[in-house]
Amino acid sequence: MKAIILAAGMGRRLRDITLNTPKPLLKIADTTIIHYLVSCLKEIGVNEIYVVTGFKSKMVRSKLGKLVKYIHNKKYKTTNSIYSLYLSKKYLQNSDFILANGDILLSKACLSKVIKFKSSTCFGIKRKKYFNGEMNITLKNN
Repeated sequence: MKAIILAAGMGRRLRDITLNTPKPLLKIADTTIIHYLVSCLKEIGVNEIYVVTGFKSKMVRSKLGKLVKYIHNKKYKTTNSIYSLYLSKKYLQNSDFILANGDILLSKACLSKVIKFKSSTCFGIKRKKYFNGEMNITLKNN
């Protein structure tokens, strides 16, 4: 099992907090969001983890070291998560993988359920009312 962690963004909505530190490196208790995620993935048996970096890439690399492999999105200022995922496609050919955002806390219990899921596609969804700018999806019928 492989994992892709998207961690290239600039965190514009949290600019005051993320001006000098990318969101995945924000501290939670005694660790960072992304380090916690990597630890949980390793604990449940994910043996190949790729982190797509962009904004403050060197900082992310220095914090995670050799725990993961890296893919760099040099166009992070003008692209989005879909482009970062596109950059990882050659590493995922014919593989099961977990896709995670580097700034979202996912528990080991949650990730374990994903690994055990028997379908070809699994989404983790939290149901709540979203406000403009939090999560926006537009579906159009063709």
